Amino acid sequence: MQLIDDLKSSVPTTLPAGKSRAVYIVLAVLLGGLGIHNFWVGGEYTKKAKAQLILGLSNLCCLLCGIPGLISWVTAIIDATSVKEAV
Repeated sequence: MQLIDDLKSSVPTTLPAGKSRAVYIVLAVLLGGLGIHNFWVGGEYTKKAKAQLILGLSNLCCLLCGIPGLISWVTAIIDATSVKEAV
């Protein structure tokens, strides 16, 4: 699980020069589910930010579309993974 290891190792310990910790915390609290705070830091945290954005948007879609949206999402994934290439 390389992605999980990458995400664990990308937890910010120090912010780059010129980046305010207060702004980072406010962004994390308000828009943390979308990874906006990690996009703001930039650099090595961009990978984590992209993963958070994808997960956040998919969660938001399920929330807005409700159960039918979730069922559509699950069936699309099942369809995509079960299709076999013609011989």
